[in-house]
Amino acid sequence: MKKCLIAVALLAVLPGVRAFGETYRWVDERGIIHFTDNPENIPAKYLKRVQQLPSVTGTPQAPPPSAPETAAEPAAPARPAELRYGGMTESEWREKFTSLRQEMKALEDGLPAKRDELNALHRIWVISMGRLPTGKELQDFAKKQEEGATTVEDNPYVNKNPLSSPGRNREAYYKKLAEVQKDEARIKELQAQLAALDLEASRAGVPFPWRR
Repeated sequence: MKKCLIAVALLAVLPGVRAFGETYRWVDERGIIHFTDNPENIPAKYLKRVQQLPSVTGTPQAPPPSAPETAAEPAAPARPAELRYGGMTESEWREKFTSLRQEMKALEDGLPAKRDELNALHRIWVISMGRLPTGKELQDFAKKQEEGATTVEDNPYVNKNPLSSPGRNREAYYKKLAEVQKDEARIKELQAQLAALDLEASRAGVPFPWRR
């Protein structure tokens, strides 16, 4: 009967505690600490001093609240995708047009000087094959012709300088001519490439400013 009263008193002091499976602790008047997992073993006079300890097999304890997470920095806004036409970006289209135009302009700017040099070489070659007589030489030659006393050596158009070399001057002329013709052909080729690229850009819907 006494044990039943103790159990009832314990349940009144510790409401909601399971009768078994928990650990209880109390200290007697001599300072000795007692432990039990059976509430019936607790003396009645120590019921008010009893401390219930977490049970190993009891209900899992809730984890301690975690520290508040630091607010994440806002993500940088995504860069808009670069526009592409025909699989190429604006910079790629501009680079293609610019490359062709720069090469063509360099050739066109250099052609006038090369053509002037070509004309000069042609004159040198022609002169080396003969000569341009002076007015007096022409008059003397005409007078001898009237007298019927002219010879081949009297012809003022014949170059009598043994150091003259028409072959060397001819070679220089044709070398420069080949250079001029090569530049002219390359300019035509670049013009055709530019026209084809512009047509390709039109079909791809490339904005007009990108082609400049």
